Amino acid sequence: MQAKQDDSSAVTLVTKDGKEIMASKAKLSVASDFFSALFNNDMRENREGIVRLETISETVMRKVLEFLLYGSVEITHDNYEDLIEAADFLLIPALKTIVGKYLRRRISTSNCISTYYCAKRYQFDDLSFISERFILSNFSTVAESEEFLNLESQQVEQWISSDELVVSTEDEIFEIILKWTNQNKSERKEKFEELFRHVRLAFVSHNCLYGNVSTKDLVKDNPSSLKLVEDAMNGIYRSQALRKGFGMHIVVFTGKITLCYQPKKDKWYQLAKPPLHIRDRFLLSSFQGKMYVFSSAGSYSSVSLVYDPSSNQWAKLNSTFHDQDHTRSAVTVLGEDMYSVRERIRDCLPKTKPQKPISCLFKYNVKSNTWQELPASSLYLFSDDYLDYGICAVAMETYLYVIGGFSSSPRSYCRRLDITKGIWERRREMMMERCDAYGAAGHGKIFIAGGLCYAKSPVHHGVHYTYSDTCEVYNPETDEWQFVASLNTPRAGGSMVSLGGTLYVVGGVRAEGELALTVESYDYEENKWNETTIIPIDQAHPTSVKACMLNVSERVLVEIETKRTSIERSLLASLQ
Repeated sequence: MQAKQDDSSAVTLVTKDGKEIMASKAKLSVASDFFSALFNNDMRENREGIVRLETISETVMRKVLEFLLYGSVEITHDNYEDLIEAADFLLIPALKTIVGKYLRRRISTSNCISTYYCAKRYQFDDLSFISERFILSNFSTVAESEEFLNLESQQVEQWISSDELVVSTEDEIFEIILKWTNQNKSERKEKFEELFRHVRLAFVSHNCLYGNVSTKDLVKDNPSSLKLVEDAMNGIYRSQALRKGFGMHIVVFTGKITLCYQPKKDKWYQLAKPPLHIRDRFLLSSFQGKMYVFSSAGSYSSVSLVYDPSSNQWAKLNSTFHDQDHTRSAVTVLGEDMYSVRERIRDCLPKTKPQKPISCLFKYNVKSNTWQELPASSLYLFSDDYLDYGICAVAMETYLYVIGGFSSSPRSYCRRLDITKGIWERRREMMMERCDAYGAAGHGKIFIAGGLCYAKSPVHHGVHYTYSDTCEVYNPETDEWQFVASLNTPRAGGSMVSLGGTLYVVGGVRAEGELALTVESYDYEENKWNETTIIPIDQAHPTSVKACMLNVSERVLVEIETKRTSIERSLLASLQ
């Protein structure tokens, strides 16, 4: 990139610190639309052979030229923002992309705030989405960082007003606002009232409301804030919704036993038992704050159950699916709706030719407890897709992904439906064939793990099926799959859920007739699955173990803990 002084195509780059760098006009024009516009028009810079870069230092410009010459550059915490600014100004998208990848790999609770605002400033849509999800999912920890405590009031308001915040209790939001204000109380005191209005007092605990919120000078000295607290203490609340990430737990269902797990406390609770014991294969999904279970109950009948975590009660519903519809489906929630994706079963295909499309997508209606068939003309899988069972359905943004499945053997199949347009499209297939795999969306990507896979073996007459521990991740932007760390326990038919920005794999089957009773969590930074806990159930009881995310009422958990303590005391007394 460096040019000699007597080179007629040479240009002098004058940086903001007054340093001069010689470079080739031709090479700069090829690499940068900014320079191309200067040197291919009758511009003063082109005539004089001098370009003044008043916002770029010599050090940064030499790094940019290094990238243009060699295609790589050393990026550090100290220079990444200068490189992005230079790449943005000089119109070098490839350099912006590389710096964006650098930031994605290093996102943490200490730098996610600056990463987010940097991404927004320079229009890194993918990076801003990922960093925003990271902040919201780890808000309690992020709010302790210097980056957060140094934010302007309007930026703090942006975060605490979000419905997507993941916090253990609404009490934490009040404490976060208090700490931010006290960081510079003399200047920030006047901002407290507006921030305090975003505390959802209807969900603040009784003890915090009476013993903490109402006693603080910042509240007592502000008539508007004090009025809100007094109303809340009298049971009068403004209309406020429960945050979607508030108090979420992992709820495990075995067909007979229902358990709740709190990862932060590493604690298990046994919830109410269902009205009947489901002994067959079942599907499970959280929807509109409740847990729905769908299962075949016989050759031509089926059963639906719903669990309400606010009251710790089950109810039986009349199902509208029959025969083997449940076992040949996958259920997932996308947006405000729950969908059942049915495989195209060979026996159900029309006998006449040409083959007519059949519906494979149904939407659930809560009020009528019915599954509504969506139009076959637009919402069906391709005619060459003959999947018998074992698909995995994952929702992300406006897309519903259908992955894997079984047709004579496990498949590496991957299709997605744009639910807003009703159009299916093929996507890059997985690197490994799988059926009964499980997956979830996380950090802007889709993770798929485990399942039944086939392997060649002379012992098993050529081919046999194994329970896999492998995990691969799909990037929608590049339409590519890649392997990541494997699980500690091979399993099929389990569940993968995302809680607080962390992926968990729960349950499933590890071998014929043997359940996988460990819970594993994924460490993004270390690219490692860690065994988190063991599900406290007896192998002999359940036939399947699945999980979903639910907000179990704190009152319910306190009641369970109180009852458990009472029983333990009674047992101890009887032994004395």
